[in-house]
Parts: sequence; C-alpha cells; structure tokens
Amino acid sequence: EEEQEQDHKLEQAVRRALQVLAEEATDGLDLRSGPDGPLRTVDVLMAEPFYLDSSIGAHAGGGGTEFENLKFWRERCAVAELLSDQATVMPMKAKVVAVAVEFESLRHGQEKVSMIEGFDLSAFCSIQPDYVGLDPVAYDLWMYSWRPLSPVLDLLTLDFSLPHSDVSSSSATPRSGPQAGSEVQAVEFSEAGTCHGLLIWLDWQLTEDVWLTGAPKPQGLHRQKHAVYFLPEGTRASRGAPGGLRVEEVRYAAADCNLRCSFAVNPRAEQ
Repeated sequence: EEEQEQDHKLEQAVRRALQVLAEEATDGLDLRSGPDGPLRTVDVLMAEPFYLDSSIGAHAGGGGTEFENLKFWRERCAVAELLSDQATVMPMKAKVVAVAVEFESLRHGQEKVSMIEGFDLSAFCSIQPDYVGLDPVAYDLWMYSWRPLSPVLDLLTLDFSLPHSDVSSSSATPRSGPQAGSEVQAVEFSEAGTCHGLLIWLDWQLTEDVWLTGAPKPQGLHRQKHAVYFLPEGTRASRGAPGGLRVEEVRYAAADCNLRCSFAVNPRAEQ
C-alpha cells in the first residue's frame, strides 16, 4: 500500500509539472486567429501519439492501455482549422488489431481460489479484481508465455481525417487462413487449445504505404504493455471448427477516447 501511495504521488506530481509547462508554453498565444481571421498555415502535423494515461499508473493487470493514445484523434480535430487544405497529417489512421491466445500462466490470475493446504481462501476472491468479460486491461506480456490460436484479426479502423466520433463493429477481418480478407462475425481458430482471451493492440498508418505496428512478440523481450481481454475460465477450441470466436462488439467511445470490447466463443468450437 505504501508503494502504491508513492506511485500515486509521483503520478500526480508529473501531471502537475506537465500542466504548468503547457500553460507557460502557450501563455498569451492565440493560435486560432490572425488579423484576417482564422489561420490556416500548417502544412504538416506530425506526432507520436503518447499520453501519460497510457503509461503512468499502469501495472500488471491494471492502469492505462495504449488505447488512451487515441486521444490524438480528438486533438487532431481540435486544431483542424489551423491546417491547410492539403496538410499532411501523421499518423493518418489507427487500426485496432487482435489475436486469440492461450496463456501458460497469466490465466491463473483470473481463476477462483478455494481450499489450499486445508485453508479456506475463498474470501480472497471478493477482493481480487475480476477482469473476465470486461474492458481490456494492461499487462507486461514479455513476462508471460502465450501462443496464438487464431489468425491476426483487424477489428476496427479509425480515420483521423473524419470528425471525432464513436466507431463500432461486430465483425473481424482475418489476415490469413481460409477467411482471409473477409469480414466475418465468427472467426475460425487456426490452432487447437484453450482460448483464455485476446491480445489487442494498435497499428498506426503513417503514410499511404507505411504502417507502424504495436503487435506483441511471443519470443524475447518486448517491453511494451499490451491489452488483454479475458474470456470466462478458458474455452477449449478446435482448429477450423465452425463458429469459433465470435465478435459481439468492438467500439471506440469518443466521450473518453477509449475502447470497449465484447467477445465470446461459440460452443460449437469447443472440443
């Protein structure tokens, strides 16, 4: 508890310092108007979308996720009147991407506790966070072993040239396998195993032909937090079984610039 309190104080101190710096940097400036009306002189808007909410305060199984960085879309629209008609904006788009996975040990954090060595520890479940079926949470995946059970799935595309608004989908587009390139609501598993959840990340489109991916790597150290959506208790899945993983909803909520998800495994996909 003492360590968490210290982390919280550090986070608040950093936030206050950045707020002061931002106020001092823009003190007395009016970037939106000139002698002849609104200024439209910006030809290039380039950014690395990164907000403190996506990092500070994040820890294994909590804190911010990289989806907090989608606030860039809101900020880009806020300065739209400053951009020239042919302005170049990077990144142009973001794509929400996922893959169904089997965990070796991370799943244990979502399992129920009962009798251990003769002691009833079931009360522990009442204070342990339960993330099953809720919004994705952040984990340091380089600390955990996992393997993919599905193709990589494109879930949602956010076009930053459009007005900032809610975007939702109830389908996925597999990048490989028999369903590759098709929008489907039910995705066939590419491997047999126990599906414990999905890893979800963002790919950023910088130019027409250049993308930057945030995909996790099963091997080696990749010190970036990734979002995990947990399915209930792990579900046995068969390779190529009809139905498979069902996308119920993936929604970008403009109100808080964050992601909401809901997935399920079709019973026909179980072994």
